[in-house]
Amino acid sequence: MRRAISLLPAAGLFLIAAAAPPPAPAAKAPPDPALFSHVASSARTAVVHIKTLRTEIAEGQPFLEPFAPGPLQRRRVPYGQGTGVVFDAKGIILTNAHVVGRGDGLRVSLSDEPGKDYPATLVGKDRLSDLAVIRIPRENLPVLPFGDSDRLEVGEWVLAIGNPFGLEQTVTAGIVSAKGRVVGLTKYDDFIQTDAAINPGNSGGPLVDLQGHVVGINTAIWSRQGTFAGIGFSIPSNFAREIATELLAHGEFARGYLGLRCQDLSPSLKASFAAESGVLVGEVLDGPAKRAGVRRGDVVMSYGTERVDSVRQFTALIARTRPGVKRRLKILREGRASDIETSVERLPEAPDAAEEERERPPASSLGIDVAALTPVLAARHKTKERDGVVITRVDAARFRGLDLEAGDVVLEADARAIAKPSDWEAACKAARGKTLRVLLSRQGRTHFEAIEIPASTEAKPEAPAKPPEKKAAKS
Repeated sequence: MRRAISLLPAAGLFLIAAAAPPPAPAAKAPPDPALFSHVASSARTAVVHIKTLRTEIAEGQPFLEPFAPGPLQRRRVPYGQGTGVVFDAKGIILTNAHVVGRGDGLRVSLSDEPGKDYPATLVGKDRLSDLAVIRIPRENLPVLPFGDSDRLEVGEWVLAIGNPFGLEQTVTAGIVSAKGRVVGLTKYDDFIQTDAAINPGNSGGPLVDLQGHVVGINTAIWSRQGTFAGIGFSIPSNFAREIATELLAHGEFARGYLGLRCQDLSPSLKASFAAESGVLVGEVLDGPAKRAGVRRGDVVMSYGTERVDSVRQFTALIARTRPGVKRRLKILREGRASDIETSVERLPEAPDAAEEERERPPASSLGIDVAALTPVLAARHKTKERDGVVITRVDAARFRGLDLEAGDVVLEADARAIAKPSDWEAACKAARGKTLRVLLSRQGRTHFEAIEIPASTEAKPEAPAKPPEKKAAKS
């Protein structure tokens, strides 16, 4: 059975004669239980219960009018539920986008007004971060202060407050298990992982530290059954606050866009490009970076004042830049560093136009069959390329770890165009004992690979296949 991400739906021992063991480091004493009670009591007042409604259409009153269908009647019935946290005393509430997106009506109940609820209107939501802001006609609400999630430490105690399964004002305790978790829910994953119990209905509720500050917005769990299994995920408060502020001001969060598709640098690619860090531009789309002069094969080393170390970090930096501003890129091109200033535009709605992460594992050795790119082969492998040679077979054992597939089109080798199979053979021969940098096209998208060409092209014995990795499935 696969594990699922659910949205909220050897050291050796040595004996040393006559030597006393070193003193163990002093452990922190667990917090006073009274502290939990104090924080929970003060924080719960700013946590609300959100109920989503759906409109149903029913015909008349069949028991009173058995022979006539009667007029159509509309009624709103409960459809889903979740949690929210008061963001502003003037009726502003922060929650998850997936909580408010399930129905066509919203009702909110407050902790200090049992039996009463308020209609809520949507101020704005951001699908990519799974955050939303709603408003109720009520003022002077208690507000929970937002803490600095960057200062949160692994092992720190936290409380999760929400309405799991409709059980209002439920408080659970745990610790921060990890930070910076990437689980595949969004392109901008950077979750806090906690073992404080989170279940369906907790979505949108706060993760609170023992100072009573919001440090996260509870969003998802990792589970086989759809209920808590010891692993929950929260959006860091710093990011949530940034999104909420923009939603409140503009009703949306406008992300920046450069028009680049990049890949992380493997050790082989770092050596090939003589780069210590950065990300490699695999493709330049129509956009501001292209107009500024960024080229395929450039290594982006910094963005503004921030050093670039990974595609995920680079993508997040671009996304959080307000459209219309300018940023300076430090790039490495053919061994020379230079600066390029580019404007930042708004990310297009089409998901295919965004900067995409491509993880490229380390390269291996040689063992590729290629053929001339005929119209028949181009159609078979669904490529629009008209130049280059197409890979017809890849020795999987010898190329384990390389992102090479039959159907890939080889466009360049060491920055020289490959037009026919003999060009490829000549490039491989010239690179014996070295690294061959190859530009590939796959279904219209380009990326680089660095291939270690052995001094001898004799076949290597096939290594035993590795068992397939188990991956988490997104619910």
